[in-house]
Amino acid sequence: MSLSKLVAAVFFAGALVGAPLVASACTPGSGGVVLEKPDVDWTLAAYGLDSIAPGAQFAVEILLCDAPEETEVVEVGATMPTHGHGMNYKPEITRTNHGAFVTTGWLMHMSGEWEIAVKTRSGTEYATFVHTVTVAP
Repeated sequence: MSLSKLVAAVFFAGALVGAPLVASACTPGSGGVVLEKPDVDWTLAAYGLDSIAPGAQFAVEILLCDAPEETEVVEVGATMPTHGHGMNYKPEITRTNHGAFVTTGWLMHMSGEWEIAVKTRSGTEYATFVHTVTVAP
């Protein structure tokens, strides 16, 4: 299920019972990766990082959990630390009407270990969340 559909489903179900919006999308085991940073009050859930193929474009859906409403994703990218380079493409960021962010245009041109970085901003506070993925040949 896409994050947009998940957010809509959780919103509808939450509205019926008074539950918090998208709470289940921000817990481990909901199909994505949940990233935390000790120096900020919000976490990040990322979907679409589980089956990356080298040389194939993909999208990553991002949800900011427990974040102030003005919090946004301002930059995304990936690097290969062992090779000292990043991607040849710059992903685009689009905010959905459900408050999630869809990032498109990712392409990791070779297999190996990549560090995914998502930079967020809330007012004047910035936080970068990093997750390591292995792209198999």
